[in-house]
Amino acid sequence: MRTLLAAAGGDKRSINWRLEGLERRTGCPHISDEIYWPAGRSWTAEEIIEHVEACTSIAL
Repeated sequence: MRTLLAAAGGDKRSINWRLEGLERRTGCPHISDEIYWPAGRSWTAEEIIEHVEACTSIAL
């Protein structure tokens, strides 16, 4: 998480690869929004992890 937060403006392929991996492993489809475009505030790495832990996939 800290790597992604620190990589703003970095290698786009590397960032996308890490984000896709996080989405697959966590089941949180909007994790990139929480990292890069949080609604009205900046989240710390710990706050993002807490959000992801609370985000669960719904089996259809």
